[in-house]
Amino acid sequence: MKKTFHSIQVASKRSGVSTNLIRAWETRYHAVEPKRTKAQHRLYSDDDIKRLILLSEVTRAGHRIGNVAAIQTKELQKLAKSLKNEVADIEERIILFPRTSGGIRPEVRAKRLRHLCIEAVKAFDGPALEALFKEASTLFGGRGLLQLVMAPLAQETGELWRKGTITASHEHFASSVISTYLSALSKSFAGDARAPLLIVATPNGQLHELGALLAAASAANLGWRVIYLGGSLPAAEIAGAAIQSRARAVALSLVYPEDDPNLDSELLSLRDLMPKDIELIIGGRAMTSYSTTVDKVTKLQAKNLNDFDSILDGLHKPQIK
Repeated sequence: MKKTFHSIQVASKRSGVSTNLIRAWETRYHAVEPKRTKAQHRLYSDDDIKRLILLSEVTRAGHRIGNVAAIQTKELQKLAKSLKNEVADIEERIILFPRTSGGIRPEVRAKRLRHLCIEAVKAFDGPALEALFKEASTLFGGRGLLQLVMAPLAQETGELWRKGTITASHEHFASSVISTYLSALSKSFAGDARAPLLIVATPNGQLHELGALLAAASAANLGWRVIYLGGSLPAAEIAGAAIQSRARAVALSLVYPEDDPNLDSELLSLRDLMPKDIELIIGGRAMTSYSTTVDKVTKLQAKNLNDFDSILDGLHKPQIK
């Protein structure tokens, strides 16, 4: 039977793997070997697409692409099947409600998982919290871990601290464990040397880094190259790093404090120091407190991780062969 071949756009749509990641997996790890037309356009067979689906499943469950890219397709199928069984076991342990024929919505599973995370925070149990993050990655994949578990968990711990339900030491403990996990997670995502570069930081006076770390991990997961500068950096330092590295964009997280009298001048200075072709993205819980200045310096404003991802997708429009 004659094989049917498809463009990278079709392969991406059918496999659920972004075109950028497909190219990264191919060029860096030889995970698939597509045919080429005379014009050097990639062509993927149905078998290639099935392999991409399997690779997506096992990497979303926490396996690094560098460790699984060379595995034969039959072995990948066995690994994917074992991971599905593992997911079922995890679901049985964390779901509060009995199973129904329609299944349990991811939001319900994530809410229960976050409840267990809060209990681990209250007990200062770092290994338990990390284990729950790994289970979340298995259940929801990298995107789901960030959007359904980590981002809401960071917000919930902050709210519990402000209400007095947990102490400041609990909140700092949670932030430390999440930060460490996010740093490792960002490094696990495959990056393409040709992908656009994003600088992530918090401006001078902004002391809470979790939002920035979430943004860095999310961007890396989408295939961007990311330089994470950390917290409370002066505008000149951020602009200098962006210019020197030829960044496509700079992302700032504004979380705490919400009443810094110097932040407006820092944002205005950063925009003036950077070339106009370097985009500025601003997000975070405290963004609305500085809305007048934020509106002056950028239209790229992210209320949540979904907004942030959409902005990055809009900025990343490579010409795919």
